[in-house]
Amino acid sequence: MNVKVIALSLFASLPTLAHASIKELPGVGRDDIKAIERVERDCTYSMMSRMGPRPAEVARCEAAMEVATARGVGAARYALTRIAKSEELGSNRTYLFQVIARVGDLGQVAALVKLLPEQTEAYQRFQIVAALQAITHADPKGTPAIAWQKWLEDHDLTQVTRADLLVERVAQMRTEAANEELGYAIPAARWLSLQPSTRDEGLVALRALLTHPKLDAKQRRNIDYMLTGVTGKKPSLPTSLPNKQALLDLDL
Repeated sequence: MNVKVIALSLFASLPTLAHASIKELPGVGRDDIKAIERVERDCTYSMMSRMGPRPAEVARCEAAMEVATARGVGAARYALTRIAKSEELGSNRTYLFQVIARVGDLGQVAALVKLLPEQTEAYQRFQIVAALQAITHADPKGTPAIAWQKWLEDHDLTQVTRADLLVERVAQMRTEAANEELGYAIPAARWLSLQPSTRDEGLVALRALLTHPKLDAKQRRNIDYMLTGVTGKKPSLPTSLPNKQALLDLDL
């Protein structure tokens, strides 16, 4: 069974989840179900709470998500079917999406994309998009439902791996990091700095942008903040600005 067939069969099962048995959820075992039930039980706090969660609550939730993530594709598939009952999940929905994102199963991309047009709340769309970004390394611009549907149509997920998709995104971000328009260059350089495989070149690009002649005070503060967030150190100005070709020539 290929990726698209699995994804579509999974999506077809969502509306009837309340009465589903384990036999009706292909690739899902009892331990997968138990792992997701544990996430629902142990991850009950809201990150939007004024007081914030207690450290013990965070640790308990993180432990549950680690167990579910370790279960792999089966747990992620069950998490997605549980999300169909969003009116019952409350804040738990956030943590189920985190499990899906951490597992990174390309077989769930089509089902997630199909869910997007049905979401009436912006935060619900944000959760789906965040999971899609984590799984695919992509970030198509535009109205989420339309942009992700177009992205899905342009990518045969039966023929690529997540590593292939990462290579594609890295190439795109390198091109944008060398763009003269700071609106493209700054986010692209930041993205590169946050990926383990391109961290150093992302830092080089961010530092280079500090000497850009069109950089304003707010953009400078943002880059300083980005550099501090990645390195933990206060940034220093580079002595020279790498040219566009130098950035494009960087390789993994």
